[in-house]
Amino acid sequence: MKKAIIMAGSAVLVAGSIIGATLRHAPSLNEIIATPTITATATYTPTPTATSTPTSTPTPEFSASFLALRDDLVNRINDYNNQGIDVAIAVTDLSNMQSIDVNGNVLMQPGCTGNTYAMLMLMEEVQNGNIDYASIETAVREGVAYSHPWKFRDVFAQEYGSVEVGIAKTQQYMVNHGFPGTYDHIPASGSESGILNEMTANGINDAFVRLYRGELFNPEITEETKSIFRDGIPGYLLYMLPENIQGRYEWMMRKLGTFDDGGGTKPEIDCGVIKPYNHEPYSICVFTAGGANTMGTRGEGALVIAKLSEVVMDYFGK
Repeated sequence: MKKAIIMAGSAVLVAGSIIGATLRHAPSLNEIIATPTITATATYTPTPTATSTPTSTPTPEFSASFLALRDDLVNRINDYNNQGIDVAIAVTDLSNMQSIDVNGNVLMQPGCTGNTYAMLMLMEEVQNGNIDYASIETAVREGVAYSHPWKFRDVFAQEYGSVEVGIAKTQQYMVNHGFPGTYDHIPASGSESGILNEMTANGINDAFVRLYRGELFNPEITEETKSIFRDGIPGYLLYMLPENIQGRYEWMMRKLGTFDDGGGTKPEIDCGVIKPYNHEPYSICVFTAGGANTMGTRGEGALVIAKLSEVVMDYFGK
């Protein structure tokens, strides 16, 4: 049972799990400037390892309302944790590059969302002249838009003559650009090594932030890549919300993921960039694990994502 809640600075410790909340500020997305926090350094295990990282006092640019949003998310995620659902979230206000997260550095299984990095790797190959974009466009658009991971398997085999080469290139891309985690196999295609794909909410969120800001590619490739992540089926962040709320926002980019873990639970993930009608866009990434697979194609994790998304939307849509 996950109980015995202990407050520690801006983090909440729960027996058997760790909820660490941090603040980050431009120019470095990885610079943490909150009060001392607890940052998890292990994936979900019975006794995860944590390290305490002293940090400086928040700068005045962080408004009281943004800090209140962070604290609200901590409390809500603590409640979900007590229900047996693990949650991580990262949010960036793209108007000022301020970021908050809860469990944002905890490694979790990304499902098809992990192919975000495969897509970015392929577009870097296009920019570098190693791949003819026309030869992969249809496949990657379908792979992202409809969350068909086997499309990436097909592209890897076509372009590299080996799926394993494409997987290795994706992992190296993550290393080169400082994205944490492991891309061991194409989601839903199995893993010969038995190593899980594991990534973080901060990492995927950072990828969308950097893509939005044009930091990964030249302008032409940036716009094309944004369009790939813009098209396709909606994710849990918006489409499960009431229509009157949905109408106040528009998708700019998105990548969802889900899979049946075989244990009766359904990890569900959704990340992307959303534009409120009266505010600059923001980036958000939510990972869940442990939610019951009670709704057929959707599980409890999807409801968690939708609720946390509504909370964040309320902040940006005021």
